[in-house]
Amino acid sequence: MQIDFHEAFLPSYIPLALVNLCLAEKIREDMIFSGLNLELADLKQHQPLSYSEMNILVENCLNALTFSPLSLKVAHSLDLEHMGALGQALINCPSFKEAQHCLERYCVLIDPALWFKTEQCPQHIVLRFRKMIPLGQIYQYSQEVIAVSVLRLCSMLFQPADVRLDFEFSRPAYARQFNTLPCQIQWQQSETRLIFPIKALACAGSSAHQQRFHEAVQQCEKEFQSFYKQQKCWIFRVLSLIHSHINSPLSAEAMAKMLYISRSTFFRKLQQHQTHYEELVHAVRMNVAEQYLKQNKGSIQELSEHLGFSHASNFIKAFQQHFGATPRHWQKHQNAF
Repeated sequence: MQIDFHEAFLPSYIPLALVNLCLAEKIREDMIFSGLNLELADLKQHQPLSYSEMNILVENCLNALTFSPLSLKVAHSLDLEHMGALGQALINCPSFKEAQHCLERYCVLIDPALWFKTEQCPQHIVLRFRKMIPLGQIYQYSQEVIAVSVLRLCSMLFQPADVRLDFEFSRPAYARQFNTLPCQIQWQQSETRLIFPIKALACAGSSAHQQRFHEAVQQCEKEFQSFYKQQKCWIFRVLSLIHSHINSPLSAEAMAKMLYISRSTFFRKLQQHQTHYEELVHAVRMNVAEQYLKQNKGSIQELSEHLGFSHASNFIKAFQQHFGATPRHWQKHQNAF
């Protein structure tokens, strides 16, 4: 299977929010769009982005911003009004229960790397989530952004009480800044998740509008069906997970577990897409290497370590087999143009 990292099909809602945050902080557009053939007008017109464009743009933004913790600032910059049909569905959602369903089913319309899953227990509801390609390649940061964003959504629209937020990470130095969130927070738990009391299901939306909600859901479903017809979403999620663990590649078994499918189902789906797991890992590594070298970053040794190669010589050999030239020769040729 030929992986095209330059095919534009990814929604630009979240990158646009990051760009707007950068602009509000007086960061120059040439820094934001460095290495890209994109302009602000393209994002405002919701032009789809390629996998490569998404990665470069997000990295540019996060490198330019200096807030600590950045996750809180980014989460507060995400506005449902600018999140397309899903944003409108959530704003007009009549109940917390229906909001859960919308998040689970339609979150790919905001970002195909997003994943939500709700589990209903006798006394509470557990909402699990993950951004399969981290913002800025930092998994913890991405989980914080999603958690804070969902909490803001719930607080604004449904005001549920007795919410608990579990983080799977050790308590960071900036943990006190999370104390402003309307929930109890626990660090170093078994997984990152939001836990709501079962009574939250009955919470009505503060801005509920039944007709607008149904119209927005119909539009979501139309976009959802159209998106999945492209046959890219599942492979994109696999690529995203590979990317997020680029310096310590996941085994096929670990990958299947993170996708919440069995190992046999994972391999069967790869066969359906006419590819192999090792082929996808190699494709992502070479794509990251290509972007790294184009931006004239650090040494070959640093790049090989970043990509999870045990020795730089192994990386050079893999790169040469893929591109037909050593990394430095390839880089010099690119710079000549």
